[in-house]
Amino acid sequence: MNILRCIVHTFQLGIKSSLEAISPDSIERLRSTLSAIRSSKVRRAVFRKMSSVIHNQELEPPTLDCVTRWNSTYEMYMRAIKDRDVISLTTTGCNIASDFIGCTLSSEDWDHIRAIEKWLYVPAEVSTFMSGSQYPTLPLASHAFKCLLNHCINYVDHSISNSSTLIEKVLNGGSKRCLQYLNKYERYINSVPARIARFLDPRYALLAFICILL
Repeated sequence: MNILRCIVHTFQLGIKSSLEAISPDSIERLRSTLSAIRSSKVRRAVFRKMSSVIHNQELEPPTLDCVTRWNSTYEMYMRAIKDRDVISLTTTGCNIASDFIGCTLSSEDWDHIRAIEKWLYVPAEVSTFMSGSQYPTLPLASHAFKCLLNHCINYVDHSISNSSTLIEKVLNGGSKRCLQYLNKYERYINSVPARIARFLDPRYALLAFICILL
């Protein structure tokens, strides 16, 4: 059980550390923009009006992420991408545009946000799957761990071959940071007790199938 706790804890530390590495100025501008919208009744009303025009329903602006919950950062990215047009109209196309000087988002900023959201998809799915398990086991942690390792390695390999863009360099840096944490516990995943536990766990085939889908 101590090994399981170490693996799960390191999993979380790796993601948090990666977020620090893959957070360019565009992410800070996103936080500033959302904060500016949410901190004013007038600006929130404008956002709701614009969302009604675009989505045919009044929506509240995306919530800011919490520094102690990395999954909330992923949720903020997802919602911001979904409401990109609403955010753009609120910050540039209305009579309150002057309130957002210095924190409007460019096309390059949105490219960064979309790339990071894509990178975080697999960690978010794995984390949700692990937290939804009533009886977390070493085989479960092992599968989740390997899934994240492969995800990061693939991004490192892809970024090396396409390192000409800033986005690829950013994602490469985040993946490497995450791997630094995760590799510390690889020996536990491949240990004899871990292999025996995976062999004895009747859910092994199902877990393998789910991780392949992720």
